[in-house]
Amino acid sequence: MKNITILALALLLSSCSYWKRDISIKSGEISMSYDQYFNLKVHWLPAGQNSIVEFDSTIQPCIVVNGKKCQNFKIDRGSFTEKRIEDEEFGPAYEALVTGIFEEGDIKIERQTRLLLPDKFKDAVIFNTQYRNLGSARVHIDKVYTQSMLLKSTLVKTESDSADFASFQGGINEWGRDYELIWLKPGFHQENFQGIHNTKGNELIGGGMPFIDIWNKTMGVAIMQIETKPQWLSLPVSVRQDGSTEIGIVEKPEEKLGMQEWIDPSESFRTAENAVIFHHLDYFDALNTYGELLRCRGINIPKTSPDKAYEPYWKSWGFGMNFTLEKIYNLLPELKKIGINIANPDDGWFQYYGDWN
Repeated sequence: MKNITILALALLLSSCSYWKRDISIKSGEISMSYDQYFNLKVHWLPAGQNSIVEFDSTIQPCIVVNGKKCQNFKIDRGSFTEKRIEDEEFGPAYEALVTGIFEEGDIKIERQTRLLLPDKFKDAVIFNTQYRNLGSARVHIDKVYTQSMLLKSTLVKTESDSADFASFQGGINEWGRDYELIWLKPGFHQENFQGIHNTKGNELIGGGMPFIDIWNKTMGVAIMQIETKPQWLSLPVSVRQDGSTEIGIVEKPEEKLGMQEWIDPSESFRTAENAVIFHHLDYFDALNTYGELLRCRGINIPKTSPDKAYEPYWKSWGFGMNFTLEKIYNLLPELKKIGINIANPDDGWFQYYGDWN
């Protein structure tokens, strides 16, 4: 009887250990693991001990519904799968599928994340996540933290150092604002919203590149959405007082824009497909990989500029918002005389702000 009790206890402890053990994922130069609550740890192997990626269980992808932040999804280890595949866009790759459940009160949501690590991109991982409503009532999507990471420098800072990180931030915020080299200092915050918005001067502006990159002398981390069409989302960058930096992708669906703002029972919400790229050097390295990822998805990005890209051109900006076609047509002979063969209709060449089609 005593031996049976000891055996039963051993099996129980073994079972508990099994369910608490992290799910490990490794391919190329990237090693990752999910704990029992779907919290992700990432390590870029070439960085060694100098990785700037800091684990924080509170800075994780999640969804906010009905005013409730649903974050601790209990991993379903039984549904975890990993395999080698031939992806139709990215070619040979390692694929992992992780599933977890959040349940509190009348809210029950399943999160399923597909991770793809293509052989062609050993320093990149592609994320595709969907949330399914397992409850009995529809829920409102307040906000989705599609991607969320904390970065912390391991460098010893001297008095002459003004910042730990440099950054590229692709959001268009207002005329004259830099985006390709922003030094990050405590208290800095920028949303990098990709839709149309008002500037401080009450001017409508927006769009840009859904890409941000943070780097220092040891390594860099870039995140981006890689959908084939523009998405209504932000890529916020926030610097804490200790210099550690939060980056992410945030979606806030709006029904009036034709977006899915509610999840009915048994229905799902899919986040924007996104990628994380690790690299050395500055943002040119990650931008090159970003371009290749989009080419794999069928976006025809030319690798060289045509000769006409270097020619002078004229823009209709000087006519203001209320120009007419007649004004432009009448100007074309004069432009041709002075060797300008390209006319570019500018601001006002649309029916509505943001409707660039």
